[in-house]
Amino acid sequence: MKRAAEWRVDTARGVHYELIKTTGLFAPENDTLLRGGRSEPGSRRFVAVDESIL
Repeated sequence: MKRAAEWRVDTARGVHYELIKTTGLFAPENDTLLRGGRSEPGSRRFVAVDESIL
């Protein structure tokens, strides 16, 4: 049996992540990735997917 992937994120300073559960994340009409956080050029998002993308 294949072992499940494990992830660990360590930082030197405290961080805060806002977790949002959504469906159809990559659908053109879904603006979840655009809401919240910074919106200036170069802004980044941390995205975790826990199931297959169809």
